[in-house]
Amino acid sequence: MQTDPVDRVDFLTQVLELAPYSEELLALLQNYSSRLAAQLPLLQQVTRREFIKYRLKCIHRFQQDPAKRAEFASGTEGARTRDMLMSELGVLNNKLGNGLQEYERRYTDRFMFRGKPYLDEMAADGRRMPELVAAMGSVMLSPGEYSKVTYAAER
Repeated sequence: MQTDPVDRVDFLTQVLELAPYSEELLALLQNYSSRLAAQLPLLQQVTRREFIKYRLKCIHRFQQDPAKRAEFASGTEGARTRDMLMSELGVLNNKLGNGLQEYERRYTDRFMFRGKPYLDEMAADGRRMPELVAAMGSVMLSPGEYSKVTYAAER
């Protein structure tokens, strides 16, 4: 899991201070275990979000090449893929934002990814998003495509 090394040392220090079995030690271990269990689905969503961002960056680079720009014209498979990724990213942003806020409220701790608070990273991405949306084109989805996107984001 993505836990801060300082948190791990603090946790181990607390465990060593309480080393003989006690209800307090048990509660501490259960709380830590609960926190790690809560991180797993969030980490899976973060990983999916980072993958989608990577794919969209690749698509953006292709669109900059005049020889490949036609592959992403409206109605093409490339455009549909781009639009699906953009839609999934939007759904994932909403779900993940809510999940991260709930995690941070419940555990009074920041959710970290690659050493940085991930809500801050999402906010920074959000500030860049208008440029990304303009670069990627509009997102048009039928109800069937939207359900595929929401299903993919929930996995």
